[in-house]
Amino acid sequence: MQETSSSDRDGRRLRVLFAAGSGDVAGTLRKWNNAHHDERIFARAYSSEIYSLAHERSWRLFCFPNNSVTKARAGQIAVFPFPKPKGQGILFFLNEYRYGRAIARLAKRLRVDVMIIATGMHPVGLLGASLANVPMIVSLHNTYWIRSGSPPKGAKGILLRLSARSLKRRIHKVVAVSEEIRQQVLILWGIDPSRVRVHIPQYDLQTIPVIDPPVVKPYRILFAGRAEQYKGIGDIIEAAKIIETTSPGLCTWVIAGDGSSLSIHRAHAKALGIERQVEFLGQIDRTKLVNELALSRITITPTRKGFNEGLAKLPLEGAIMGRPAIVSSVVPALDLLGEAAEEVRPESPHEIAEAVKRLCSDDELYMKRRNACGQVRELTSDPSQSFRHHISESVNSAIPELH
Repeated sequence: MQETSSSDRDGRRLRVLFAAGSGDVAGTLRKWNNAHHDERIFARAYSSEIYSLAHERSWRLFCFPNNSVTKARAGQIAVFPFPKPKGQGILFFLNEYRYGRAIARLAKRLRVDVMIIATGMHPVGLLGASLANVPMIVSLHNTYWIRSGSPPKGAKGILLRLSARSLKRRIHKVVAVSEEIRQQVLILWGIDPSRVRVHIPQYDLQTIPVIDPPVVKPYRILFAGRAEQYKGIGDIIEAAKIIETTSPGLCTWVIAGDGSSLSIHRAHAKALGIERQVEFLGQIDRTKLVNELALSRITITPTRKGFNEGLAKLPLEGAIMGRPAIVSSVVPALDLLGEAAEEVRPESPHEIAEAVKRLCSDDELYMKRRNACGQVRELTSDPSQSFRHHISESVNSAIPELH
């Protein structure tokens, strides 16, 4: 890691610390440097948008992901691993604060002009990072409580509120991935609404065609995401059993993704005697996901109440290709999907089954939902809604004389 040189300061090149999340930002940098899209990610990677911005505006960018990726460098952009320790209970909060303090020390050592914090820290950790005493832009990708729910109570709720309120004057801007996150920040932090922006994930539409859905039964219903209990895959399997009992041959269910609960879900489907109706693909890449979306009639995102979903991209990606979605009411993507989605209560296999029947038997309803997908496609290809745009505007207002 290189220290600050006087030429950087004298030349007024902006120096930016980017505290990234758990993705492979080093691998994304190598692909970006070779003008390649990171095919592991359907949407444009947030880190690649930061890299493009840094390159275009000649920033000196120091990227610190919170995992153990390898070091990487491309011109004035450098990636250094900076793993975040884990813990539970009080140890979690101590580690968050210590990690934030460590980021603040890095910022001082490198004499950065601004910090972009996208590492998913609790407000306690952000308090630690704010000790760098430079403008801090926070990128948020998860809610603090479930959509349409209430703030946490008890000791954790008190700590959340106190630490969040303490950030009111310490943070320059917040860039959130959903309107739900924005509303929760306004409630918790008491921050001026003009300082909280919402971005929409962006997609390269020239590689994502709108394809008419198959018209031959059985229709394919697609889930893509982590194979974990909180993602509601168990509810999908229960719904599949209901459908096969009441409307045999209507549809098949495709589960794409890996995770700690995959074997449990396979066993669940087998125990219900529907292993032929539920297909498990495991982890798939971007090309395979596009193919699966083309073959599907509907996407499904039935997240349960125990998980604070930040947005959920699958229903957006399906809508981009003209596929309506069935979405749990706790999923913030509903605010973007509008009429392109059927909303169901979380942990309700019967509501899932009924929604599937409606979208597979009512052609007028299906076309209404499908036509609404066009607006989603427009929003996800609008540069003025992008992460890059809102980060750029936030940096401009933080350091107007240096940008």
